[in-house]
Amino acid sequence: MITTTLNSDNLVGTCTRPDDVCFAYNPNFVQLTITEGTYDGSGTLSVSCDTGTFTLGFTLYGGSAKVYLSRTLQLVFDDMAHQRSKDVTIAISLAVDGVATQVCSFTLLVVCGLLPMGERFDTWGAYPYDERRVYFRQKLVWFRGFPFTVSMFSATALIEGDLRLRYGGSTYDSTLRAFGCRVDAILSDTPSYDADTLASSEGTVVYCQPLNRFLLQDEDGNYYAQWEATDAFDAVTAYMDGDTPKTGVVFRCGERFMMYDSQAKTLVVCPWGNAATSGIFEVVPAQLFPQVRSQAVLRKDADDTVHVFDSTFDHTFITLGVGDTLIRLQVEDRTKGCYLRWVDAQGFIRYYLFDEGTLARETSLSDSEVEDSREAAGMLFHGHVRTAAVTTKRRQSCCAVSLTEDIYSYVVSVVSSPMVDMYLGESPGGVPLWVPVKVKGGATTHQAGKVLRDLELSVYLPELVSQTL
Repeated sequence: MITTTLNSDNLVGTCTRPDDVCFAYNPNFVQLTITEGTYDGSGTLSVSCDTGTFTLGFTLYGGSAKVYLSRTLQLVFDDMAHQRSKDVTIAISLAVDGVATQVCSFTLLVVCGLLPMGERFDTWGAYPYDERRVYFRQKLVWFRGFPFTVSMFSATALIEGDLRLRYGGSTYDSTLRAFGCRVDAILSDTPSYDADTLASSEGTVVYCQPLNRFLLQDEDGNYYAQWEATDAFDAVTAYMDGDTPKTGVVFRCGERFMMYDSQAKTLVVCPWGNAATSGIFEVVPAQLFPQVRSQAVLRKDADDTVHVFDSTFDHTFITLGVGDTLIRLQVEDRTKGCYLRWVDAQGFIRYYLFDEGTLARETSLSDSEVEDSREAAGMLFHGHVRTAAVTTKRRQSCCAVSLTEDIYSYVVSVVSSPMVDMYLGESPGGVPLWVPVKVKGGATTHQAGKVLRDLELSVYLPELVSQTL
């Protein structure tokens, strides 16, 4: 919590508010205390973000008021698949001589998640301190044959080079791009362009819908079909396969990921992920590490990190600080199983390929019946009815076996996620297909001291409904 003085010439007091980074599902309050000055006793607190403004009214008693914010902060998230953190501005106004006067305002970076005691989120949280590993670390399994992203967090906007990337035990490679395949605009008109000349200056990459191709627009407004990689964007070969946009490539367009659908012949928005570079955002390892074999590392350094030695010593003497993040990706090539994607309690998108068990089907008959009396041998018979509708429920048993502690700690979060998808494969146009599913809740055991752990769960697929008679 942070306490500041009021910004008012007529009132003296303090405002106690959440930290600059807070979690919508933790308790969040704003407490206003007036020690000197005259006011009318009532006020308003507005919560503003990119989707609108919520206004709460309150009344001061004995010069003090405490406003509960958490439920309002939860309501600002209306698209959790794409956005799990937001900048929210809070403004507090009091009625002074009948006129609303703003006495305090501040901005929060709100995470759509919960941070329990004992857990860590970047540098935030009340967690056990390990002086040997003070940095924030994660280990994830990357199933290379499936769509996969890595969720990260930054309180400030990152630029190319802020994320350091390397394969296995190699040195960090500055040529690997963390925010590649950027698309700055989608054009609905048909500009004239130079198909053969190589663009000689930097500009922006745009997708022209009528031409069904990517172009580079230079600083003078000229369009080119050929360009080389620069610090700002990738070469044309990253976008185009000859005269056709590439399928299977994830493009960053504003805060959305997009892919090319070769069947629809257009760019489509991916139903997941945030392509921004601040708050909670995603990166695509398949495009960061095209030559990876067994493991890869993503690293985000805090601004004040100091390294005594550079990579000449194979990172043996490189020290990571409290504000640094290190994510290790363990690459696996398994392709059989039930591949799930979910949003965990801290707002990160997670993935895992579970081993498939039995697929159970359970049908239920509707209470309504339709009579179907047919004449046979000149007679009618009693009791010939049909069920008006049949509903089929499908339950897929899955398991993950022999998980280490660090892998188990994030895989088990699937059982408490309200937002779980199952991967079906690619559409004819090369776009991944995901279907919403439910994971059966229930007790999961975690035996202390056990090196490897197993996790069993049941996945409920969407119900199948027959025709209605």
